[in-house]
Amino acid sequence: MQMFSMTRKGQIVEIPATSTIYEAGATEGLLTADLLQQAAFPKSYSLFDGFLVGEHEGCEHFALGQRKGIGVGGKKAPLFVIGIDERENRLFVGQGADHPGLKACVFRFALNHAIPSDNFNTATYPLSAQVVSTIQSHLPLAMLHRIGEDLFIVFQNEVPVTILNGSLEVYTDQILHMTIHNSNKRYEN
Repeated sequence: MQMFSMTRKGQIVEIPATSTIYEAGATEGLLTADLLQQAAFPKSYSLFDGFLVGEHEGCEHFALGQRKGIGVGGKKAPLFVIGIDERENRLFVGQGADHPGLKACVFRFALNHAIPSDNFNTATYPLSAQVVSTIQSHLPLAMLHRIGEDLFIVFQNEVPVTILNGSLEVYTDQILHMTIHNSNKRYEN
């Protein structure tokens, strides 16, 4: 007996590079929880941030930064996946390799996605850190901020959001502070 997967069609929404959602991307002076939340990736994209450009066969077929297989043509530049909302079965795309949705300085993680070291709960935040990615080598230095059950990694410079497609190791004083696993490659807003 052959098994068929139940895939429901979802929407593909193009987010313009000029969207106001990218205005809070600067990291200078990030001192409050509100500013960190506004600047953090993943962004909370919605249908109203862009315009509908097509349909897809299921979010599970896509990863951040993916260019091929989106199935929408006729654009001046290729489309790249910049966000995935599994709950709404919505794929968010941006036009061109230089789209602001493909890079970020601030990343937010729920602590339940992290495997902390012994010194995690006794640390005083913010902490200076070096982040090692299984996807991208040579990441800039970062600062760690912990606010409630969220951890924010604030890089000195923008880094590709595709680092979230793999695992991250966070080191403080050359000692492993935590490992963050994101092997499912999907991020709900």
